[in-house]
Amino acid sequence: MTGRWAFVLLAVPMLAGCQNERFRSMRLGEVDVEKAYQAGVTVFGDYYKVAEADGRTRRITGRPKTVKAPPDRLFSTSASREVAVLRIRRDGAVTWADVRVDIQRRQSAGYRSLSGLTDRDDVPNRTPAQDDAPLRPEQDEVWQVTGHNYQIERKMLQDLYARVNAGR
Repeated sequence: MTGRWAFVLLAVPMLAGCQNERFRSMRLGEVDVEKAYQAGVTVFGDYYKVAEADGRTRRITGRPKTVKAPPDRLFSTSASREVAVLRIRRDGAVTWADVRVDIQRRQSAGYRSLSGLTDRDDVPNRTPAQDDAPLRPEQDEVWQVTGHNYQIERKMLQDLYARVNAGR
């Protein structure tokens, strides 16, 4: 009995860290998956600049796009951005499109202010290189997903569906 509880106590925290990526999906129909991928690259480019388009995995990733977000602090706002991913997949004879548009906020200032609370001692005896110091300022940024742009996800999928199924 004790072994079973030990397993539960060890397994639950590990499983809690596992998180499935949330995508909005649309059935494109029985269309050629490569045609759908090429249309996906075009439609995605109408909304975001393409950072990477991998024809092997049929996954399109956009460059972060700065957006205006509501205030999250008393007197100011932190930087916000959208990061989008579109993937085209085949399930049997049916082609599917999955899209996710994350809204993220920069959390670097708060992250840095809390880092002093987690130090083990008050003696500054480590160099920045020992603490994995960033090579560039943007590597010191922490972005947290605060929501999703469901409107853009729906619109992008509708545009892709219309483009792939035009003339059918």
